[in-house]
Amino acid sequence: MSVDGERLDNGVLELHILDVGQADSTVIITERGEIVLNDADKGKVVDELETVLADRPIERTEDGNISFVFAATHFHTDHIKGLDNLGFSDYEVSQVIQPDERRLKILGPDADESDNGIKAENLRDYKNYLKRLSVEEITEVVRGDSVAIDSDTDISVLAPSDTEESIDVTRASTGAEVSLPPERPNENSAVYKLEGERSALFMGDVQDKSDHYGESWLIEQHDADEIDLGTDVLFVAHHGSANATSEEFLERADPEHAVISSDFGDQHGHPTDEVLENLHSQNVSVSWTAGHGTIRTDLDEALTTEQTTDLETTNAADLAALKYYCREHDVSPEQIVALTPEHLPEETPDWIAESAPMMVETTEEIVDAAIANDKTVEDVRYTLTATPDAHAHLKKSVQADRDEHVTTRADVNRNREAYFSAKRAEDAYERLPLHTRLRANFPNRFGGIDHPLKGVPASEEIDGVRDVRELPRAVKKPAAAELRAREGFAMGDIVTAEKATDNAVEASTTAETLQENLRETLGAHKDFLYAIETPNAHTAHEIDHDLSETLDHANERERTNEQTRRDSQLSL
Repeated sequence: MSVDGERLDNGVLELHILDVGQADSTVIITERGEIVLNDADKGKVVDELETVLADRPIERTEDGNISFVFAATHFHTDHIKGLDNLGFSDYEVSQVIQPDERRLKILGPDADESDNGIKAENLRDYKNYLKRLSVEEITEVVRGDSVAIDSDTDISVLAPSDTEESIDVTRASTGAEVSLPPERPNENSAVYKLEGERSALFMGDVQDKSDHYGESWLIEQHDADEIDLGTDVLFVAHHGSANATSEEFLERADPEHAVISSDFGDQHGHPTDEVLENLHSQNVSVSWTAGHGTIRTDLDEALTTEQTTDLETTNAADLAALKYYCREHDVSPEQIVALTPEHLPEETPDWIAESAPMMVETTEEIVDAAIANDKTVEDVRYTLTATPDAHAHLKKSVQADRDEHVTTRADVNRNREAYFSAKRAEDAYERLPLHTRLRANFPNRFGGIDHPLKGVPASEEIDGVRDVRELPRAVKKPAAAELRAREGFAMGDIVTAEKATDNAVEASTTAETLQENLRETLGAHKDFLYAIETPNAHTAHEIDHDLSETLDHANERERTNEQTRRDSQLSL
């Protein structure tokens, strides 16, 4: 994310969208090095903030604390509760920017959760958090205000309204006459706009819901030239709720990139299909903290974006497909690079499978592309591991290819070229699991790449010579896997131990069963250790093996055998 030792005052306006689950928290670092924290989730903000600021020289206060400006969009706990934790760490707040409380209905302790407003105890807790953080200044803001962070950076305020009365609003989507009463925190959230070479719009939890039309009011204000919703980076409102980010809103904001902060296992289904479809139809790229982790976006000309995970896609339809598949199978989005329609649950909307670039028609396409484009066995493994069913499909297709051409010795004699082509494919496949799949499967099967046989008898004790007549040739030599890697082609019992190793891992679910399965075949333990403990096993002896010489020798041997047979018949 950040370069070690990178100064805060590096001349770049940085946004760090923290991966805080079903909550919001963004760190803004101005060109002059001032820190602004926009919202603070319930619990993760301290760790994520420390990660962002780690190894960067920071000027501290006389008390040894890191000082920052806190900009609250509203007073719900998933946006402010993190201040409680920050108050017990090395932080203090120099200034608070928050929405005008006059736009809220303060509820008593006996109020129901469904009542419109905010409980007085929530506000009281919030103010106690601020006391612990040594707050010096609190600025309540309304539409039209601007707050200077430093000499080069201002935060413009687009909402809430400056009136304490209920506001009549016309919905852009339907033309219906609705209202925005001064009651609930979400619809009366502060909306902040930050501008550098590019701009960012922080929407808080503004939405249109249950006779509280905050987003519609913003659209109306934009159309009346009272505010400017236009932005390069949009912080999607309310974690991607269907009650916000309408097509009409996106037409006004016209963002290039959108950011969604929500938890992957969120019970509300955030981000919703409606929001992702709206973003997709407007060609907006999307970063989602549940898949991309903590995200850094610089408001420079290039709109440079970095993330902490390996998930590459920012296509909204791809993210929708991943949401359905990964929640169904409880896997991380960054583990998947391609899907077929058959992989998606039945309830997946058609537009997702039709629009997502990561979708392919069949798993065979994924396998073919991997074999054609990936340069090393490790690359192939990475592609197959990240694609459901691809590894099994490759194994099945290789076997089917061989079975098609080779079923009996007569088939071999009739079509040697097909036999050796299929055998070469099968050999290449058998190299794949031993050198790479073991390493890929271990974190899932046994919790880590360190193999689970530490502390058991050494390889020599298990595979040591008992009776040389019992010993496969593979055990007398280096590990069969090493020989295969060096020679590129192997037939016969030289691969006995290698196959036994692969089969042992396939059949094992615990360290104990793996150990038992490896002991069944002499040499399997040695091959296992070689595959696991040799990081470059798949490239250590990389060659482009040509089978033409092998084929010529086989043909010559067959001709010789045939001539011997004829000579024998003549002599009879």
